[in-house]
Amino acid sequence: MKIKTILIILLICFINKSLNAQERKDTIEVGNVTINQTRKLSQVALNNYFIDSLLLLENIENNLSDLLSKNSTIFIKNYGKGSLSTASFRGTAATHTQVVWNGMKLNSPMIGQVDFSNIPIFFVDEIKLFYGGSSLSESSGALGGSIIINNKPDWNNKISLSAIQKIASFNTYSSFANINIGNKKKQLKTKIFIEQSENNFKYINNTNPEKNIEKQTNANYNKYGVMQEAYFRITKNSFVSFIIWAQKTNRNIPPIMSYSGLHRNQFQIDKQLKNIISYNINISKIKLKFNSGYNYDGINYFLSDSTYNTYIIKSNSKSNSNSIVNNIELKYLFNNKNELKFDFFYNHSFVNIYDTATYSFTKYNANRNELGGKFSYHKKINKRFAGYILFYQNIVDKNIIPFIPAIGLESKFMKNNPLYIKTNISRNYHVPTLNDLYWIPGGNADLLPEVGYSFDINFNFIKNFKNSKMTNSLSVYSSLIDNWIVWRPSESIYWTAQNIKKVFSRGLEYSFDLKGVYKKIEYQFITNYAFTKTTNQKSDLQEDKSISKQLIYIPKNTFGIFATLLYQKFYIRTNINYIGKRYTTSSNYENRHTLPAYSICNISVGKDYLFKNKKINLTFKVNNLLNKQYQAILYRAMPGRNYSLMLKFSL
Repeated sequence: MKIKTILIILLICFINKSLNAQERKDTIEVGNVTINQTRKLSQVALNNYFIDSLLLLENIENNLSDLLSKNSTIFIKNYGKGSLSTASFRGTAATHTQVVWNGMKLNSPMIGQVDFSNIPIFFVDEIKLFYGGSSLSESSGALGGSIIINNKPDWNNKISLSAIQKIASFNTYSSFANINIGNKKKQLKTKIFIEQSENNFKYINNTNPEKNIEKQTNANYNKYGVMQEAYFRITKNSFVSFIIWAQKTNRNIPPIMSYSGLHRNQFQIDKQLKNIISYNINISKIKLKFNSGYNYDGINYFLSDSTYNTYIIKSNSKSNSNSIVNNIELKYLFNNKNELKFDFFYNHSFVNIYDTATYSFTKYNANRNELGGKFSYHKKINKRFAGYILFYQNIVDKNIIPFIPAIGLESKFMKNNPLYIKTNISRNYHVPTLNDLYWIPGGNADLLPEVGYSFDINFNFIKNFKNSKMTNSLSVYSSLIDNWIVWRPSESIYWTAQNIKKVFSRGLEYSFDLKGVYKKIEYQFITNYAFTKTTNQKSDLQEDKSISKQLIYIPKNTFGIFATLLYQKFYIRTNINYIGKRYTTSSNYENRHTLPAYSICNISVGKDYLFKNKKINLTFKVNNLLNKQYQAILYRAMPGRNYSLMLKFSL
């Protein structure tokens, strides 16, 4: 690891020295410029949110789970630092959140979810969130919402370089480097990262009466990855892009706090390879885009107990998932009031799983074919009203999925300081995962797709002042999901997948964003709140005690604040997150398995140093400032107060 870090530093020094002759002799500083961009017609009536570029910068050395948990109303189910992290939109399951990277779905066809701890922000240029029925504008199957991740070329770039070195508590070291070279006709972007951590923090073990202070063991991890982007202009109105992303994660999995048995050896290795080729054509009123890509995910999970020289293998699982995706998107803009769009796709996935456990053996191979299309029409009716209609027709493994429609309407009530009211109604389907269907034992080939009916209304108010801008957004929603898939004990000794629940999710989301300049101080203040009530309305189980009870691990209340002040290249930023009480049993019993609410405060200070066309940034962060002891997942330890120091160089 030290050798790799030294090589990165030497590379930076070499490029820096070779570029000194190209430095511009003069630097001209300009004042703040406000750019008002007209929204695209395809964005009207949608309940979506673009992650602010400042938030991406603040979290550039983190992963996507860290960013979303601190700066959105999405609930992140985090198993610990460096461990599995999944996302829940509006009280739905992790499988109901679709993640799309440059037009390619990242959800595993085996388990249907995405590990957000394996998506570094350093590899991302743009993040968009789509809530409820609005997610159908990007993909089907997202009963809760979708997350869109994009990479973009900068055609004005000639040569640029950035590098980051981070040192943090618990022997954590992270290195990042980014080199961009190009001109108006071609752009090449190379990004690499390396991260390792002992992750051996101390915590109070509240599972025993003494509440001893213990140190987490068997929790170290390392990650490394590379992304190569290439963009080439074919003509003035067309370009082709190729992006490849390779990554590997090795992580040991610590025992839960209550474990007191034999010494355990538990680890997981994740291998990822993704590439996407895209061809974009813009001719007058027609936009045409072709996507074709390949996505590989390999997971090796191992668990054994050991005593003296004896090892007892509890589980040894190896799974490989391969997906080929193809998509054609045709958009026709009649004028600035009418837009028509067609999408056609064909995806093929094939997986193989080998799993041995103490009392069972699993091996299966499965394929999935998805064929379908989407039609959407966006129209600006007049100066005050706009809307859209869309529908999907999908075929999965020769089974025709029922018609998927959605309709949205937007109304503007004020001319200068617009108040927008948006409403969406939709029906959506989520097909069972391959593990749900074919896992041996317990898979159920007769499972029905989960059906979601969603409605939401959004009030969005924007106010521009002399040197500031204020945005308020309030959403009220409800969603009914039928045929909810649950794994439950069967008459045999193993669990099986069943359609047994009807889940009702409802709530509200509020966000406030204020940014501007006061004298020489730049500021931004973002806050968000979510109330989520998700209950089981119906079950096929007799005397099911979960009826009308909140689903496990779904907090009713979440709240977040992000604030930043910038003065003469010096800045201070703070982030506060509140997560409400969560139940860990479906009966919602108030017992020791209920996780109490907690709030975490993080703060960072830093300064930018400018030297002609070079920039050096130094940032010091304190996470969990008040040293709170908390659990995001039952019996999974979380770190107390910890620190990091980050040095960033950019050219």
